[in-house]
Amino acid sequence: MLVVSRRCDEEIVFPAIGVTIKILNASGNRTRLGISAPSNIQILRGELQTPEEVRQANHKLRNDLNVVSLSIEMYERLVEQGDLDRAHQTYLQMLTRLKQIDMNHASEKFVAPTEKPLARVLIVEDDDNERELLAGLLRMDGCAVDTVPDGEEAVARLSSEPRPDVVLLDMMLPKIDGPQTLSLIRRNDHLKGLTVFGMSGRRADEVGVTVGGQNGIDAWFEKPLNPNNLVAAIHQYQSRSIVA
Repeated sequence: MLVVSRRCDEEIVFPAIGVTIKILNASGNRTRLGISAPSNIQILRGELQTPEEVRQANHKLRNDLNVVSLSIEMYERLVEQGDLDRAHQTYLQMLTRLKQIDMNHASEKFVAPTEKPLARVLIVEDDDNERELLAGLLRMDGCAVDTVPDGEEAVARLSSEPRPDVVLLDMMLPKIDGPQTLSLIRRNDHLKGLTVFGMSGRRADEVGVTVGGQNGIDAWFEKPLNPNNLVAAIHQYQSRSIVA
């Protein structure tokens, strides 16, 4: 606990969270305070939060953390059994829940506002569950995301709409697979220089794709994906395109 003595019109500043407390006046055993805080930080008088509200909030947090704990256990067992596809989906579900927990408790921390434009991402993935989970995670990390289920639709979308900053291209796709989709993108003058990341449970050379070069993939991410590395790479390539 921080204990300080302040006179009227003096302030107590919490720079990390953007909160300022000003002593307006003091009389007897009562002190009037003025509190300035960012809009995303909720301020409550302690007596207004009932014990029942505290109990419910704690109960929800325990339930959320229990789901994460069960997801970790499920993930480990699926990996041991060699069921890597289901393990990957469980991993993404667990990260989504953790992100939701973090957002629900965002009032406990302050995130400085940013004027950086959203990274525009197109996800090309045929697995519905994996596609939507990945899209949800990227949106939570400040990306504007569109999704398509196959290479044919990806090529049509890229040919008719403003190009994204990054395409996340799965390799095992119906209609037109990942390597064929990449080849069509690289041969299209309208899409010259488009950033394409490959995603697969196999290595790039195993699916016949090269990393780097004019006709290759820009970066390769093996499944199960590490979302933090993926987001960092997206913003890194986005920054390069802005400078260019």
